[in-house]
Amino acid sequence: MKKNYSTLITIVLIIVFGLFQYSYFQKVNDVQTSVGQVMNEIRMIRNDISQQIYQLNAEKADYILDGIIFNDSKFADDKKKYSTQMRITFSKLPADAKYSLEVLEYSEHYPVQNNRYGPYNAYIDENVKQMEYSAIKTVTLTSDQKNVYTADLNLSYEKNYEYTFVIETPTQVFREKLGAIPVLEWMDPVYNAEVYYNELGVRSPDKGYINYNINVYRALDQSYGNLLINDKILIYPDNEWLNSKGISSITYKVLYENVLIKEGILKQSHDTYSFNEIYEAHDTAKFTANINDDLNDKFIFEFTITDTEGKVTTFDKKMNY
Repeated sequence: MKKNYSTLITIVLIIVFGLFQYSYFQKVNDVQTSVGQVMNEIRMIRNDISQQIYQLNAEKADYILDGIIFNDSKFADDKKKYSTQMRITFSKLPADAKYSLEVLEYSEHYPVQNNRYGPYNAYIDENVKQMEYSAIKTVTLTSDQKNVYTADLNLSYEKNYEYTFVIETPTQVFREKLGAIPVLEWMDPVYNAEVYYNELGVRSPDKGYINYNINVYRALDQSYGNLLINDKILIYPDNEWLNSKGISSITYKVLYENVLIKEGILKQSHDTYSFNEIYEAHDTAKFTANINDDLNDKFIFEFTITDTEGKVTTFDKKMNY
């Protein structure tokens, strides 16, 4: 009999514990649901506040630039001009203003800046020269609807261009930098190289050894170019420029104290995370050096780039340490 009572008590306790667990988890679920609802309400309130702040700022703003689009972008058959129509849209403009589009031209390449960590992490080089622009020119604007202005641009392949929209009221002048169209960089690209060693030294008398990595890439890059030319915002009418001038081959030579120790060919990287073309090599070279020699600054990497139109460009680079 006692055994039956014990079994019955055990069963009852199990049922009670199960009901308690069910009730506990049900309450937890209810609390979680309530917390989720509260968080959704907080998000909605935040969105409402953000919209209200935006509307207040918009009401106070003298003008609001919505964006820029391009129409009929094309390269001229004579390989001398790039033409496009810039269409600038505002959602708000002062009614009593005069509007104009200013352009600065630059007939040299943007300064190539040093980069210690590859093409994705550029920094400003203190030695970059100050750019010397042409005199400011004014481009004619037309308007086919309210707050929309267009300009027909015919751009020489030998220049880079930077644009500013000017709003002139009786009491104030506003200047909105629209960005740069770097035609010269597209049509005659400058390339930069980063060279690093994985292993370098003299293992025994007269037996030097270097294992190196090379990256060569277009100095002005579609996705990271704004880092490479200081504060310039790049604007791209389309991606047709990517095919304007391709690379046929890149070869390189490694020299130690002006003695050739290695030569090879760079291969294009298949990095899908960059719009930029990157060519690379990973190899080893042996050289003659005293075991006590200071190896720094004695290596020179020479590059020869041949584009699809047959133009040959050469440049050299020291090791990045």
